[in-house]
Amino acid sequence: MFVARDYADGRKADNIGYANFHMKILNSNQEVVYPSASLQKVMTGAMIVQLINETSHSKDPVTQNSLLSRWYPNMKKANQITVGNLMTQTSGIIDTKSESYSGKVLSESAAIEATVHRINHNGLASKGIFRYNNDNYILLAGIIRKVTGKSYAQNFESRIVRRLGLDSTYMWNTVPGKRVKAVSYLYSAGKDYKHAKEPKNNLLSYILGAGNIYTTPEDYYKFQRGLQNGKILNASDYHYLTNLKTKNGTYSGGLYIQSYKHGDGTIKMVYGSLNADNYGNWVELTSGNKKGIIMFLNQTDVVDHSVESPIKSAGLKILDQLNPNIFR
Repeated sequence: MFVARDYADGRKADNIGYANFHMKILNSNQEVVYPSASLQKVMTGAMIVQLINETSHSKDPVTQNSLLSRWYPNMKKANQITVGNLMTQTSGIIDTKSESYSGKVLSESAAIEATVHRINHNGLASKGIFRYNNDNYILLAGIIRKVTGKSYAQNFESRIVRRLGLDSTYMWNTVPGKRVKAVSYLYSAGKDYKHAKEPKNNLLSYILGAGNIYTTPEDYYKFQRGLQNGKILNASDYHYLTNLKTKNGTYSGGLYIQSYKHGDGTIKMVYGSLNADNYGNWVELTSGNKKGIIMFLNQTDVVDHSVESPIKSAGLKILDQLNPNIFR
């Protein structure tokens, strides 16, 4: 487990346990990287906002009101779903197999085609109601590809990694051999490091733009700062990303936004896990990135991956130490 916390007066990082128990590689090893899971979604959302800005004066601007039929003419009800619906998980997509996968690794285009096929097969529910689903962000990744004429991976590298100088963040299939991919474990019956698992490549290829990168807490903090300091987005863009007009509830652009329990201001939260593995990622920061927690766990004791359990319990204790009036 790696926990980075309290960024007000300098970062504090705690490394606990093994990234690879069999190889006796600790989480403190500087070569260790972790699956991002859903923490990637806000990166995809940020790239969409970049494209909205870049195309604003073109003859074919991308906006939050742009209909999906422009890019997915063969998708059912694509003429009723907007980019904003995807960004806020209010498209009506109800695909229950967005983290089930075939036995083969998919190309980016094949992953998007498979997503459209599943949506057409399953149908859609009523638009406007919050239904969290990876498909929304896979489709956004496809829009990035279609608008730019470049792969999602190329866009990710140029628009996120290079702009921020991230040296420990990679697409799933470009992690250098010297890096150590953290293995996930189940804590069971009072025993550590049971049932070692790593994400399967065919799963990671399947969830394009929605959870198929590796990163570290340090790099992810740089990214969160980049959402407001002009390197990825500026403060106005960040407000737009997290306050989309089609917003339903508290989710917008890949983040959950919540007002302080006591006082003015907001906090941003995002959770991540991968189906059938025992990773658990949790980020909760003040909107100005000065206080909060970035927690990457590679061992949990919950089969259903609910972040409401021991993961959240441990994190809340840290947040309470920082400022219980803000976070709870």
